[in-house]
Amino acid sequence: MAANTIEAHTNIDNINLFIVFLSVEIIFYNSIEKMVTILLKNIINIVKCNINA
Repeated sequence: MAANTIEAHTNIDNINLFIVFLSVEIIFYNSIEKMVTILLKNIINIVKCNINA
């Protein structure tokens, strides 16, 4: 019985770790996406300025 409870605990820990990694990955991905869109907007604006000038 003791072995089973220990196994259950490690499974719960693994799930918790997985959730943490997943949420970190989601936050990281969203920030990368935002950075890329900001960069693209800046590049487009620079190109527009160069065309106008």
